[in-house]
Amino acid sequence: MSFNKRGNRWLGKADVIVLVCILFAIYWAISTNTRPPIYPVEAFFAESPRTNFQVSPDGKWLGFLETDLDAEGNSIRGLFVRSITAGIPGPAAKKILDERDGLIKAYFWKSPSTVLVHQEIAGGYQSAIIAVDMKGDVVAANTATFEAGALRQESTLPQDPNRALISRYVQADGASALMRVDIRHGRHAQGGALAVLSTRFRDRLGDGELVVSSSNLEETLYVLRVSSDRDAGREYLLHAPTETLTKLTVDAEMIPPMALAGAAPVAYAARDGRGIDGYLTLPVGIEGKDLPCIVMPQAEPWSRDRWKYNPIVQLFANRGYCVMQINYRESIVHGRSFREPGMGQLELAMEDDIEDASKWLIETGVADANRIGIFGMDHGGYAAISGATKLKYMIKAGDSGGFKNAADKLQFYHSMIRFFDANLTFIQE
Repeated sequence: MSFNKRGNRWLGKADVIVLVCILFAIYWAISTNTRPPIYPVEAFFAESPRTNFQVSPDGKWLGFLETDLDAEGNSIRGLFVRSITAGIPGPAAKKILDERDGLIKAYFWKSPSTVLVHQEIAGGYQSAIIAVDMKGDVVAANTATFEAGALRQESTLPQDPNRALISRYVQADGASALMRVDIRHGRHAQGGALAVLSTRFRDRLGDGELVVSSSNLEETLYVLRVSSDRDAGREYLLHAPTETLTKLTVDAEMIPPMALAGAAPVAYAARDGRGIDGYLTLPVGIEGKDLPCIVMPQAEPWSRDRWKYNPIVQLFANRGYCVMQINYRESIVHGRSFREPGMGQLELAMEDDIEDASKWLIETGVADANRIGIFGMDHGGYAAISGATKLKYMIKAGDSGGFKNAADKLQFYHSMIRFFDANLTFIQE
C-alpha cells in the first residue's frame, strides 16, 4: 500500500496531514472550556431507569429495581431478577414484586433464592418486611407488618436461614427496638478487596469514586459503582476469576460530561480562625471572576457535603453561577473537635461561617459582591432564610427548600426519631 497511489483511492500524504489537522481542531474545540448550551432543568435530574443492583450470595442471580409500564401504560417501579452464567447477566429478567402495594424502600438478599424487601404500605402509615421466595415461576410472599415507624435492615443473619435482624423505631416509647423476624411466617421477637479492584480496573472504569456495593459469599462476583462530581453513577458486574466487566446501568445522561462543572475542594478561615471547608463549583467556559454566586449550606448540621454529583449545583452552574457548598461547624467533617463548637450556635457562629464564606468569595475575586444569593434544603433552607434576613447587606436573594422559621424547625425535630433528641436542647436555644 502506497500513499502515492491516489488512483487506488488511497489518501496522499498531504491529505493525511489535512485530515489530522481537522481531527485535532475538532478535538481541541470539544475539549476546551467553551461555554456549553443551556440545558433544560429535567436533564440534570435524569436517572437511569435501572438501579440498585445486588448479586445473590451464590452468584447465580442479579437483582435490580427498574421502572416499567403496567397494563394501563403507567410508569411503575418493580424488583427484577436476572440469572448470571459465567459472570454474564442473562438476557431475560423476571419481575418478582412491584410498587402497586407500596413503595419499595430497599431490598436485600437473604439467601440464594430469597429476597427481603422493605416496603411502605397504606400510604406510608405502615411498613412491611416481605420475604419473596423464587422457586421456578412460583413467587410466595410472607409479610411482617408494622405500624408507622422507621424500619432498618440490620443484618440478614447468613448463618440463620429463616430469620433476619430488623430495627424499628417505636414512637410511643421514644426508642428503637431490635427484632429478629422469622421470614417464614412474619413473626418477630425483640431481641476487603476495594484497593485491589481500584488499582486493577481503574483504566477500564474511568475516573471517579469506586465503591463495592454488593458481592456473593465466595467473593467472585461484585457489583461496582463509579461516580464523581460530573457523573451521577455507573454500576458494573465484575466476574473476578475472568476479570469480566459488564455494564449494568442504562445511560440516562442528557448532558455530555464535558458540559458539566467540576467541584473543587476549598477551605477558608472563619472570623475566629477556625478552618471551614467545602466545595466550589465554577461554570464551564466562563472565567472564574466576578461571577454571580450561590452560597449553599449543607442540609443538616449532623451530616456533610461530599464530592459527588449534585443536580442542583450543576443546574446553577449551567446558568452561569458559581456555587459554594459549605461544611459549617458542627458538620461531621473533622470529628468531635469540629462538631462541639457548633453546639448552641444555630444562628450565631454557624451563621457566621456562611457569612464568612460569602466574604471569602468576594475577597478572592470569584464573586461579584452585588450578585450573591443563598439557597438550601432542610436546615440549609432555614439557614438560607435566616442568612437572607441577617445578611441582607450582602445576600441579594435567598430561597429555602426547607424550614421557614425556628418554630417549624423545632416542631419537626420533636416529631423525629430518638436520634435527634440529644440535639433538641441547643436547637431550642
